[in-house]
Amino acid sequence: MFKSLDSQIKKYYYDIERHFLRKKSFHVGLILSIILILTVIMLVSVQIDSAFIALYTSIFIALIGLNALFYYKGNLFPGYHISMYATAFGLYLIAIGLILEIRHPSIFTILFLFYGVLAIYQHSKVSTLNNLLLFLSGSIIVLGFPNMFSANGLVSITAYVYSFMLIFVIILSISSFILTKQKERFYWSVAVIKERELRMIKTVFDLENTLTDRQFDYASYYDNLDSFTSALADEIGVENVFSERINILRELSISNEDAIMDNTSGYSTGDLEELKQLELNKYTKLPYVAFKAAQYTSLDHEESVRTTNLDSMNKSFDNYKDTTAVKIVSFSVLITLLRINKPYSKAISIDTIESLFEKDEFAKLFDQSVLKFFKQNKDMFKKLTEIDNTGGESQ
Repeated sequence: MFKSLDSQIKKYYYDIERHFLRKKSFHVGLILSIILILTVIMLVSVQIDSAFIALYTSIFIALIGLNALFYYKGNLFPGYHISMYATAFGLYLIAIGLILEIRHPSIFTILFLFYGVLAIYQHSKVSTLNNLLLFLSGSIIVLGFPNMFSANGLVSITAYVYSFMLIFVIILSISSFILTKQKERFYWSVAVIKERELRMIKTVFDLENTLTDRQFDYASYYDNLDSFTSALADEIGVENVFSERINILRELSISNEDAIMDNTSGYSTGDLEELKQLELNKYTKLPYVAFKAAQYTSLDHEESVRTTNLDSMNKSFDNYKDTTAVKIVSFSVLITLLRINKPYSKAISIDTIESLFEKDEFAKLFDQSVLKFFKQNKDMFKKLTEIDNTGGESQ
């Protein structure tokens, strides 16, 4: 029923990483725009050839556009690292060109300026590439053009500059490694929480499907949604721009994307992917969101936070802090509650309970020794929970 937990958590990790990288791309593009303006002003003031100014400006605009495109149309970058790699190589090419063109020791600091811009991504591979390009670019300038660092015929200070740069890059590498690892641990923790939460919600859906005959009328959802948007548009006096999208969404629930793309103009694959986020079907995103929203209780005025029933759902019956006695008692209480009739739920047979525990998503919530004891003594549990004619199985 579930994918491998590791692969699912990795998917959530990359989704989270991609979400934040899009925001960081926006910041990088904004900063590059400011640097572009200042660079053009500087180049004009030192009377650099207009052809070089046009070349540098073109590269800057291309990098800004690449980051903006990733921010606004992230679906165009399935391998989203390409925008960051291109930005890294492009910035260091600009830096080397400016240093060789102006040939003044002060312009050497532009390497560290671009290093700081790329550090905004806080991505492990880009950080490694950033450190490598800083070292290589600095080495090319310092060793290839040593006279650039000589002053008034004095002894060249190339060795000192190179030593300083080497130490600086090592320190930066260690610092960036620590920061990116902390960020990755945070993303991974969020991904684990998300996987656990979604797995528990899916478990609830499966339980409902197994234990009840209730079926949701998914088809009527699109009719009701269309009626609602039409009434809303009439009420505020605007054209209903949602009808076409709702019809496409309806088709997406019964057809594949390729067939819809052939019959629909003005929509890209990314647009259809965004529309599918609103699809109401079992195990799609919207039912999960609706279920989670329904679990929230009223605001806790003392803590100024909202609590959710999912907090208790995510608790395991196999907490490492609990003693064996606590695990046995909690398991016994659960079996008893499942075996008696309640106003909101009918009693469940021992065989049904046992079949549920055969599924991995349920079994992993309990201590395995307790489950083993239950399976070996199923008849005893059955007799103990046959309370009367209104609880347990029918007599």
